[in-house]
Amino acid sequence: METTNRISEEIDTRISLINDLVVKREHDRAISECSIVIEQARYNNMYEKEMAAHNLLGTLYRGKGDYQEALNQFESAIVIAKEHGLEKSEENAAAYFNAGILLYNANPPLPQVVTLLEKAISIRSSITDDENDATLSDYKSILETFRRVYNL
Repeated sequence: METTNRISEEIDTRISLINDLVVKREHDRAISECSIVIEQARYNNMYEKEMAAHNLLGTLYRGKGDYQEALNQFESAIVIAKEHGLEKSEENAAAYFNAGILLYNANPPLPQVVTLLEKAISIRSSITDDENDATLSDYKSILETFRRVYNL
């Protein structure tokens, strides 16, 4: 248990470092660090942390304009959730949301974007009882805006 806690803390520290690197615009180094977190989390069966790293890595690739690799990372998080019973996790909701927004920016069919956003809302709703959950409110607001603007 102590070893697991130590490894979890090491991963959290590395994720904090990644966030600092993003602020400093050192994206290539942040990508490299994300890859290390993914491997370390996978090796230690810390699947939610692995999903978080995939979501972060997807966001980094999106920022670099590599939309296909960004989508691959978000999809990796979704697959991990399915494989390890984490469908009702914050990271899974975030992966669906990130994929939906990414696809919207790439101009895919809008119904596909709406489906991904609805899935993100469904997951987030299942893990929180808080009617005032800020993330859930943001997801719903964005979906409502899509529907209103595009008459969906």
